[in-house]
Amino acid sequence: MKIKKYVITGLLILFLSFFTLPVLAASSDFLPQATEFYDRYCAKRRIPNTLAISCYLFDKVHEMQDEVTSLEEKVSELEERIEDLENSPTPTPTPTPTPIEQIVYVISDNTWKFSLTEESGWFNVGFDDSLWASSVAPSGGQCSPSVIGLLINENGALPMSYEASPWSTGYFRKTFNLVGNPTSGSVRVVLDDDGDLYVNGNLALADHDGHVAGIGQVDISPYLVSGANTVALKVIDSAGGCQHAQVELKAELN
Repeated sequence: MKIKKYVITGLLILFLSFFTLPVLAASSDFLPQATEFYDRYCAKRRIPNTLAISCYLFDKVHEMQDEVTSLEEKVSELEERIEDLENSPTPTPTPTPTPIEQIVYVISDNTWKFSLTEESGWFNVGFDDSLWASSVAPSGGQCSPSVIGLLINENGALPMSYEASPWSTGYFRKTFNLVGNPTSGSVRVVLDDDGDLYVNGNLALADHDGHVAGIGQVDISPYLVSGANTVALKVIDSAGGCQHAQVELKAELN
């Protein structure tokens, strides 16, 4: 009979623990009463089993209450942070500066280097042309602008000549600097009579039809680089008489 009595008592305690205690815990009077009960009975070393179960459950209720309090504090902190963010002014994004495009022209004039001798690598970047003569521009005599007429009239491009006998070949070089990133480039050339043009060692155009020719808007974009660039021109006089060349190189940068 005692065993049956303990079983019934235990079931009642479990019922109270799982169904009654949560309801009581929600009331404002429960925790003070539970604390008083805990201090009176649970602090003792030896207590009946029925009280031990109650003490254990009260411990768990206290732990749950502490966790709830901690969560409430965290929720309150998050709400304050959200409110601060909502009330703070929205930062104005810094606009990305638009790249400024610039156009650089390299024209035929008396700053080019000239030679009548074809040397190995004469058209490459880094070739030493310090011993070459300066080009003659504008050309004179039979090659003066008033005689030959200017096929390139814009941006100050002058006809360059080389003082040699007819049927000769001249070599011209010009090194220039591009400050920025080349986005496109083109070149216009007048050749008397034939020739080849190189940009940074790359053959950009070739004309060998035996006649004075004006060649316009040849794309040299793939050959231009930021920094030092070299344009080199070979001019072949195939028909005698006046010998000259005219160049206008255009580079767009950002």
